[in-house]
Amino acid sequence: MIKHPSTRCRSCGLDHGPVRHPDGTPPTPFGCRWCGIAPDEHRGRRTAAAGLHTWQHPTRAQILARMLARRSARAEARRLAQVETAFSRAAGLVGPAERRRRERATAPAPQPAPVPRRCEAMTHNAVGSERYCEIEDPDHREDHDAGDGTTWPVEDWEREAA
Repeated sequence: MIKHPSTRCRSCGLDHGPVRHPDGTPPTPFGCRWCGIAPDEHRGRRTAAAGLHTWQHPTRAQILARMLARRSARAEARRLAQVETAFSRAAGLVGPAERRRRERATAPAPQPAPVPRRCEAMTHNAVGSERYCEIEDPDHREDHDAGDGTTWPVEDWEREAA
């Protein structure tokens, strides 16, 4: 491709070509001829090549070169995304959702909280309400105690079972 002599940089002497994108992002195909900014965002701009200027239609060569540059940038981005994904998988790097899933899969199943053992003896008071023994040792040998002053004797069959 023969480059126009006006694309040669005065400071470094290199041919830069018809596509100008110093930030690494190719401009839209129909961006300004001089700075690459879209017409609806342009207003008055200043560049080294054109000075203060308004939007000007790009040349056909610029439009083609910008479209090809954008296509190759997209292809490179897809390739880098595949490389990054492969690297992440090989290195075992995962996102937070996958990390939580793996932690749930490898974590032991939660065990129910141990139920404290208590004496299960029960009696009825004078009006028929049930009273339960509040002594924590289920194998106690002394009288049962409801905790409100009500007590009753341990029966012989309970002593034999213990």
